Amino acid sequence: MTESCGMCTLLPPEYIQFGVAGLPVPSIEIKLLDVPASGYLSSNARPQGEICIRGPSVFKGYYKRPDLNEDEAIWTKDGWFRTGDVGTWNEDGTLTLIDRYVPRHDVGYVVDNYLQ
Repeated sequence: MTESCGMCTLLPPEYIQFGVAGLPVPSIEIKLLDVPASGYLSSNARPQGEICIRGPSVFKGYYKRPDLNEDEAIWTKDGWFRTGDVGTWNEDGTLTLIDRYVPRHDVGYVVDNYLQ
């Protein structure tokens, strides 16, 4: 993802497993934003939601595009970048991507594989 100027997670050898993105790198904060329409909630037994990131290596906005920089489908009001990926935290602290979230004002959200 170019908006993060590099990686957001890293999978060390001792955590290697199929389908896991990894642990957050030290310069990135990750939080999961609830997507109630799909049942992805941070309060689930295994927290789930849209992956949001922030940190010094995350870009601060689109060049000469204030319309995008003020779009709440891209940025939360408190400055988190919304990746559009849906993830879940695993018991070992790793993150797994489980879906793709595409916000739509007319229907709520669309799973990406229906768009392709």
